[in-house]
Amino acid sequence: MWSGTLASDTLFVVTSLALIASFLSAFNGAILASVHVGLVLRRRITEVPSELSRFHWLMVVTLLTVFFLFAAMRSMSNPYLLANILMGPYASVGGVLVGANGRVELLADRSLVWFLVVGSVGWFIYLVATVGIPSLPTTYQVNTVPGGVLLFIVSAVLCWVHTATGAHRARHRNS
Repeated sequence: MWSGTLASDTLFVVTSLALIASFLSAFNGAILASVHVGLVLRRRITEVPSELSRFHWLMVVTLLTVFFLFAAMRSMSNPYLLANILMGPYASVGGVLVGANGRVELLADRSLVWFLVVGSVGWFIYLVATVGIPSLPTTYQVNTVPGGVLLFIVSAVLCWVHTATGAHRARHRNS
């Protein structure tokens, strides 16, 4: 599919810039979504009048974690591996947010953690089964994208069902 882009320098640069912009946009959205989920989890433990400070510290911790993961993986000579590994947890977080219509507080206690743990472990098993852990970049790594989309859809549907049945149980309990 990409072999035609190598025929022209201009076409290659335009295609590369579009791919880089797409990755950075998705990465930015995924980091913000994961920080949002972290804020919601902490809000359930302690209510505070302003979450701005908590947001800043959680964002710093998230960015430093991703940075140190990337720095540690540089020794593997495969810069795409980090994106493959992070795609699963971010797809799970995105699916949960979409499935709960952004209202993660509707989920039952600890179910959010289970959604993320099961999604991440499932993703890692899928990643190892399809691509493995390649030490050098390979075109097979892009084949994991449909799996990430499927994980997102499954997470969204399961979370939607979970919140719908939870709201149904709450209505019956209150009546």
